[in-house]
Amino acid sequence: METLALALQAGNAKKGTSTKGSAGIDLPLAEDLELGYPHVVCLGSTDFYGPLPPASVGLLLPRSSAHKRKLFVVPGVIDSDYEGQIKIQVHSPAPQSLKKGDCFAQLLILPYLSLGESDRIRQGGFGSTDMFRTYSAYH
Repeated sequence: METLALALQAGNAKKGTSTKGSAGIDLPLAEDLELGYPHVVCLGSTDFYGPLPPASVGLLLPRSSAHKRKLFVVPGVIDSDYEGQIKIQVHSPAPQSLKKGDCFAQLLILPYLSLGESDRIRQGGFGSTDMFRTYSAYH
């Protein structure tokens, strides 16, 4: 099994999975986060940064324990060429305070099948590819 490298800022994050059989990498918060209003999505910072390995994609998912704290993680896709800080979109039905080091999301890194080549170069961070064209498996 090949080991991958993710950029990691010095802090409370640990590289790797929680257990030998875990598929996802736990993503603890890099700083405190206030969820001040019910169901308003907030953006939490992590100590992890892209890029991911070539021909891979990161799926940002809730940990199975997130529901115990009534935390709802918005699933996301981290492209392999994204070079910024990996962030978590989260909301809750009631206001609550999250602390640095709290872990309620995970990153699952998978290989993907390329559906086409683009000559565009990423020029931006979080949400920057919203205007790019969509590829279809059916040409």
